[in-house]
Amino acid sequence: MLIALALPVYKPDLTPDEQTSLRHLQRYLGGFPKIAVQPAGLGLRLPNFEVREFPAHHFATISAYSKLLLSPAFYETFDEYDYILLYQTDCLVFSSILLDFCKLAYDYIGAPLFKKDSQPPRLSRVGNGGLSLRRVQAFLDVLNSDDIPAWSEVFRASLLDLYKFPRPRRWLKRWRVIRDARRGVGWYAANYSLNEDLFWSDRARLFKPDFKIAPLDQALQFAFDTYPRICFARNGNKLPFGAHAWAKWDRDFWQPHLLA
Repeated sequence: MLIALALPVYKPDLTPDEQTSLRHLQRYLGGFPKIAVQPAGLGLRLPNFEVREFPAHHFATISAYSKLLLSPAFYETFDEYDYILLYQTDCLVFSSILLDFCKLAYDYIGAPLFKKDSQPPRLSRVGNGGLSLRRVQAFLDVLNSDDIPAWSEVFRASLLDLYKFPRPRRWLKRWRVIRDARRGVGWYAANYSLNEDLFWSDRARLFKPDFKIAPLDQALQFAFDTYPRICFARNGNKLPFGAHAWAKWDRDFWQPHLLA
């Protein structure tokens, strides 16, 4: 099984927190091929990293970056690998058990998402893409799919992301999903307006019904994002394999576990 670590970088200098994230990557996963995904012409050369460049406009905004990760061209760049671990520069890992997660044979694993504006916070679905394991061929199969989902299939799909809306607006949103999904995955991905990880969490199965997303219990073992203390309790008071946005959401929780 061939696995690569893909590190998106978009600027020539790393902050101290980003350097901490890189130390964790080198310490626990240093034996895997490491690839810096960066804008053409950036000039950054991280030690022991291969570089794969993409047009600079893909790194100009979050939306443009999401479009890159919804393009077949991105995954074709890694088609010699079975899996890539997408590791943004605000991530941490705490162990070397990456291969164990690959052996579970899911197409996508990311930190659990929480229901928006839920009090108390409640887990919703999988998952966040900042630290995520992606099976390359499965992602290409989705993005190259010729399947046009039937109206009835989209109507019956769970579409959990729509449940945050009041019922009348929810039905309007569902109708729009039905209409737009019928245009095919190429159009849908190119015009998707939310972050790319929500496409993989909520829409990929419209175009490839057997796209396998890890369940919440496996995702909790894989990574935490928001509400790490709640995730820690739900995970049996055990640290996950990794974390995303550790300095943003609850730095004090992660501080004792940081490498000096």
